[in-house]
Parts: sequence; C-alpha cells; structure tokens
Amino acid sequence: MVVLGAAGAVSLHRAFQMKKIADKYDILSLKTDAKNSIKDGSASVIGFFSVFVASQFGFIQADAIGGMIIAGYIFSVSYVSLKRSSLILVDSWQNPKVTDIVRKTIEEKFGYEPMKVRSVLLRPTGIVSQAEVHIEVDGSKPLTEVESLSSEIAMEVRSKIPTIARVSVVPHSLRPPPTTPSKAGTPSRKWSGMFSSKK
Repeated sequence: MVVLGAAGAVSLHRAFQMKKIADKYDILSLKTDAKNSIKDGSASVIGFFSVFVASQFGFIQADAIGGMIIAGYIFSVSYVSLKRSSLILVDSWQNPKVTDIVRKTIEEKFGYEPMKVRSVLLRPTGIVSQAEVHIEVDGSKPLTEVESLSSEIAMEVRSKIPTIARVSVVPHSLRPPPTTPSKAGTPSRKWSGMFSSKK
C-alpha cells in the first residue's frame, strides 16, 4: 500500500505538470501523454483505495470494482484520443465554440451588409489553425467590393482570434428568396365576377 500510494502521488504530479505544458503550447501528442499519465496515476490511487477497503473492511469486491473503474477510464481516454487524432488525419477540427465566435464576429461587424455566413470550417496547423469561411453576398455586387469585403472579414477574424493564422473567405451568390408562382392568366375574383355577370 505504501508503494501504491507513493507511485500514485509521483505519477499524478508528473501528469499534471505535463498537462500544464501541453495546454500552454496546445500540442496533441503531449496532451494525450498527459491524459495517459493521469490515467496511470489515477489507477494507482484507485488501486490503493481498493486494496485498503478490501483489506481493512473485508469488502473483497472492492478490488474488482476498482479494476472496472480503471478499465472504464482507460477506454474513455483511448476513445477521446482516437477521435481527435482521426480528425487531424482528415484535416478537420471540431470546435463549436470557435465556430460560433467566428460566425458572431462576422455577423456583428458586417451586419449592415446583405450577407449571410453559410459555414465555417476549421483546420489545425501545428499550434495554430486555419479557417475557411463561406459567405453569401449579393450577386450584383462588383467583384472589387466582394474582394474588399473578404479582406476585411479575414482581418477582423484574425484580430478577434489570434490563434487563427490564416483565414480564407469564399464568397457565394446570395440565394434569392422563394417566390410564389404568379397566376398571370387567371383574373381576380372581383373581375371574374364582373365579367361573368349577365348584367
């Protein structure tokens, strides 16, 4: 039990120091290693309490319960690490918070323009990231104005979120609102009643 307690304390201290460095530089490999170290330290602590309860209170099932808790934690850490690594391999980054910030920044700053943010795509590039913003603008707007608007949007997003190093703005023609089909050949009820009257 002394060995379990000492190993758990040293492992947790090392793991939290590693997590602090990983969060500072936003490195996925270090974050994964830190989570793995936290898992190891937590396993030692859980093992310590499992052995303590089983030996001191006679509850021998505590050892099996501790093992199930450790197995569940290992599975959760592996799942999260595999998911994030897979997203990086397919050149994608799911961060709804950053996506909402980019969308709100554009809509609040350029609300005077007849424009709509269609989608925001994020890609990690080392310790920084890239953003691809698809917007819908008026199709009759001159190309020079569209380019100027795209440059202003890119500068505004980069100033708002410094971790986004490159912003690509892809303009699309604003979709016209749906119109109801006109009944050109059908007279109105008033005129049809007038012409159909015998008088």
